Amino acid sequence: MDEAQKQLNLEIKDGKVEFIDSKQCQFCNEMIAKEEILCPKCGKCLE
Repeated sequence: MDEAQKQLNLEIKDGKVEFIDSKQCQFCNEMIAKEEILCPKCGKCLE
């Protein structure tokens, strides 16, 4: 599992999946991958 997490750039903390290179959505505060331009939770554009 650790190797898969490294390849996907993910980290699991307290049962929640987090992206290692992440940012927070300014609209809903969801932690998402740094390269995302649309928040998968609220669907708003971050640029």
